[in-house]
Amino acid sequence: MTLALSALLVGDLHALTLQEATGLALKNSPQIMTEGINVKLKGADKDIAYQFFDPKLTSSLMANKLGGFDYPPEIERVALASTTGASPVVAFLPDNYRQDDLSISLTKMFLSGIYTELTLTETQKSSEHDKLSASPLLNALNNGGMHVTMSNYFPYTYGVLKFITRIPLWGRGDLAQGIGDYKSKELLHAAAIDNLNYAISSILASAVYAYWDNRAAAANYELRKKSFERITAWMGRINYVIDHQSNPSGVRAQNAAYLSRFDAFLQEKQKDLKTAETMLQTSRSNLANAIGIPLQKATEIGDATDPIPTVANAEAINVKAWSDDALSRRFDIKALHTQVQAADELLQGMEDYAKPELNLIMALHQQMATFGKNGEPGFADAVENFSGNLGYTVGLQFNMKLGGNTAAKGRITQATLNKMKAQIDLNNGLRKLGVDLKGLADRIASTAATVKSAGESATTYAKSVEAAVSDKRQTLDNAYRQFDTERYWTNAEADHIIAQASLAKLVIEARHQSGTLVNPAVGENQITLQNMTTLPGSAEEAAAKQHPPKK
Repeated sequence: MTLALSALLVGDLHALTLQEATGLALKNSPQIMTEGINVKLKGADKDIAYQFFDPKLTSSLMANKLGGFDYPPEIERVALASTTGASPVVAFLPDNYRQDDLSISLTKMFLSGIYTELTLTETQKSSEHDKLSASPLLNALNNGGMHVTMSNYFPYTYGVLKFITRIPLWGRGDLAQGIGDYKSKELLHAAAIDNLNYAISSILASAVYAYWDNRAAAANYELRKKSFERITAWMGRINYVIDHQSNPSGVRAQNAAYLSRFDAFLQEKQKDLKTAETMLQTSRSNLANAIGIPLQKATEIGDATDPIPTVANAEAINVKAWSDDALSRRFDIKALHTQVQAADELLQGMEDYAKPELNLIMALHQQMATFGKNGEPGFADAVENFSGNLGYTVGLQFNMKLGGNTAAKGRITQATLNKMKAQIDLNNGLRKLGVDLKGLADRIASTAATVKSAGESATTYAKSVEAAVSDKRQTLDNAYRQFDTERYWTNAEADHIIAQASLAKLVIEARHQSGTLVNPAVGENQITLQNMTTLPGSAEEAAAKQHPPKK
């Protein structure tokens, strides 16, 4: 027994607090890690699905030069002579020109299906044909005293600034798939965050369960150990008295029935202590598993030290209030609702994809021009020199898929089945919630009654033990009653400890099941003392919600 005690107590190097236990559980939980990874994966899916709606900027600058050839002398003479006439007669000749094209376009697609585009296109050109065509006009201007040259007008830059929008009036066409897919994945990302928060609440609840079990097991072991030590001491005193009698053997033979019962008491206490030791070791293993540490580390950390809380309002059972809280606050219920919404968004997108598409097209056009400036200045000045009035275009566009549109039908079927599955999962979750809360209320009522009766029994037996110990009559019959009273008291006290731990765990379960265990606004790992000692939906909690403390 001494060796067993030494092996058991070697791990009592550090008193493990509830705060440390829950912190380790959050830090080490593989479930939280995987749920966190799933949140990132769903976020990546959402980002990928948004690819159709990112603004896009495209631009290009192209230079094009085409060289002509040397004209024969007679053609050149005709060409020069023609510059004084009404029009040149050499338009059939290959042109010698340079043309630079600049295009800049900014497009944006919105989740509503509206498409917008802002485009600037400019062309800068210097052409021999154009110069020949303009020669008569330039000569006329100079004859009128203008004194202009070709460099006043060549090269010339012209362009158009356009704003185009396409507004869907019916259907969304091929874009409907992208809209439905993105909205669905956005909601699935939100559901993944809710599942992560529910996992945090679940891990915290499991850690607290294991913590109170370990605290109860440690208290029960300590109770059994002290009881065994008292029985051993009493047996030692009895044997001491008998051994100092004039005929010890005769006394033992005369009182063999009592002494055999005393030995049975001692063996029973030794068995109870061994059972309590096994329970403590098991609770350590469960606690190590709950907080995510290797079993060999459990003995290094030590047993739970925070006292089991006394539940202040065990009679305040309000299943309706718990259900209302759960429907509005439980993260897994929120996630199920969100998954139904995600499936519905995808279904709507697929249905829109199957519809004919009718769009309203509107565009505004502004022309621009600048003359006699080459390179970048020509392009820049053209933007500043609007030419002419603002033009516009208005029209309707109609698209319809032919050939049965089997792809759309298949996608609609998939989306419909996904929504049905999500709805079934939600309905099952709500059904299970009602059953769990009703069963939990029954267990709380039963356990609260057990705590009360076990506490009263333990108090009564404790008084009996005190009376038995204070009885100075040194008779074996008195010792037997003392032993028997000790047994009943120890068992009642152990029942009281276990019942207290069970009730404390049920309070945490009620908080977890109603979604009131953690408050993300405060911090996802925050469990208040009130959450550990009071049932949800209490009058005190309702008052606290209406009159929150000032910060």
